[in-house]
Amino acid sequence: MFQGEFAETSPQGQKHVYPTSLLVTTERARTMEYKWSNTGNFTRKSYTCGHCGHKVGPDKGYSCSVERAGGEKEVGRAAYIYICPHCTRPTFFDADQTQIPGVRIGSEVVGVTDKNVEALYDEVRDCAAAGAYTAAVLVSRKILMNLAVHKGASEGKSFLEYVEYLADKGYVPPDGKEWVDVIRSKGNEANHEIRIMRKDDALLILRFVEMLLRFVYEFPSMMTKPAKQEKAGTTQKPDSGEGVV
Repeated sequence: MFQGEFAETSPQGQKHVYPTSLLVTTERARTMEYKWSNTGNFTRKSYTCGHCGHKVGPDKGYSCSVERAGGEKEVGRAAYIYICPHCTRPTFFDADQTQIPGVRIGSEVVGVTDKNVEALYDEVRDCAAAGAYTAAVLVSRKILMNLAVHKGASEGKSFLEYVEYLADKGYVPPDGKEWVDVIRSKGNEANHEIRIMRKDDALLILRFVEMLLRFVYEFPSMMTKPAKQEKAGTTQKPDSGEGVV
């Protein structure tokens, strides 16, 4: 079994070193630097880290051989743990090259002012990356309901009513009626029927949620920054061209 340790600096400037063999996923852990011991050198592996989202190519980590249930060794097959050089967290690749944790699905949305919506969006991306597609669809429902309430809908409504509210208020593009119909159908299936959602189902709803979050939060936040700068008199004036030869 491999050993590792992580270092943490307290607000008083004291450095503490702790042994660890588990991935810590709390907010506090994101500022920690892990110091892994007894790592080996391997062929450089290019992948996107599921923890920090950076494209990396480490050559250090751990390996193990692969055996069948009866103890027969799988010749030429091995599993690896690579250490991300950016966030120092481990990523496991099994003998079939399945990556754990997987890469977050969807893109980051900036400017989200509702912390509940922001946390739920991170959660649905993590669920989809882990292959928990039914959970991803259910959390997406929660995001849409929170989003509708945040934009003025009354609490206690049904999921269908919240989707209709977002569409009626113009947060869905004019030609997006088919999207709304699909989202209503998939959301209800995941919540009320005994049916496992597929990857395609989760990706479809995740893209819809991402689009709405950009319309509601990211694009408006891009406009408020220049407005605040102009009000404060800090907007950079364009170059008049004087003095150019």
